[in-house]
Amino acid sequence: MGKGYYRSVRFLGVDYGAKRIGLAISDATAMLARPWQVLPSSGDPQHAAAIIADVVPALMSDDDGLDGIVVGLPRRLDGRDTDATGAVRLFAQGLHVITALDVFLQDERLTSVEA
Repeated sequence: MGKGYYRSVRFLGVDYGAKRIGLAISDATAMLARPWQVLPSSGDPQHAAAIIADVVPALMSDDDGLDGIVVGLPRRLDGRDTDATGAVRLFAQGLHVITALDVFLQDERLTSVEA
């Protein structure tokens, strides 16, 4: 690789909720993300995964492409699962199966405080 060369890497960020699903898209450096869309959720993780998977082909065909999906994982401060953690894991697994993209779970503890 030549000096100054970098490969663009872009991710879709997903905040899954029983009522709404927040989507964010990273820039080509995967360092910054911006809010993109908020979609309604039926509360069914598999159905929600199919809805989100519908936007993936358009993102993959963009010039910057799409390298993976990051899903926020709700956890208690002590690291234990919350009531929503199981549904988020099912959602993330469904996204991986439908899209064949890598799906990463990102611990959400204290992210609201940091924001």
